[in-house]
Amino acid sequence: MIERDIIQDFQAFIDEQPFARSQWSVGLAADAEDALFRSHDIDRHHGAWIYRMADNFEIAASVLAALIERGCTQAEAANADKGSYVYAFLQQEVPAPKSE
Repeated sequence: MIERDIIQDFQAFIDEQPFARSQWSVGLAADAEDALFRSHDIDRHHGAWIYRMADNFEIAASVLAALIERGCTQAEAANADKGSYVYAFLQQEVPAPKSE
């Protein structure tokens, strides 16, 4: 996918949720499901998460930067493997209502 489309998908998904953007962690991975469900231990069925595959690492990194610029938090080791998947998940430790 191209940068603009991925950013629009993430913004739409995050904006539908009743949480501030600062409560969302974003990152990059070669395997988004492994990153989300194993590394970050997100509940596949009850957690709030999204991922998309960019055409390449450079586009994925640009999307990550754009999402951080828009208020999301960078996940730990967010681009360690230089993968082309961009992912986001709701940080479960800090639930608070959206105030943006």
